[in-house]
Amino acid sequence: MTEDADFELKNREKDQEIKRKQKRISFWVKDITVFIVALVIILLIDFYSFTILQKGTTSEGEIRFAIAALSSTVIGLLSYMVGRASK
Repeated sequence: MTEDADFELKNREKDQEIKRKQKRISFWVKDITVFIVALVIILLIDFYSFTILQKGTTSEGEIRFAIAALSSTVIGLLSYMVGRASK
């Protein structure tokens, strides 16, 4: 009887360890990876916007795009910081 109980306890511990490992992997894949990819995309758009604004021969439409992209990034960043500060 005690051997069966020990065996079942070990199986439960293994199952719990597997679930913890899956949650950890899920966190890294779902949350952190998505955050990093989004951050890289935003940085690339901002870099492109800065290069548009640095050129001397840019059209008015490109300048408007660059200003809109940079302003939306700044507004999003400020909103994120204010939201974090209020929690």
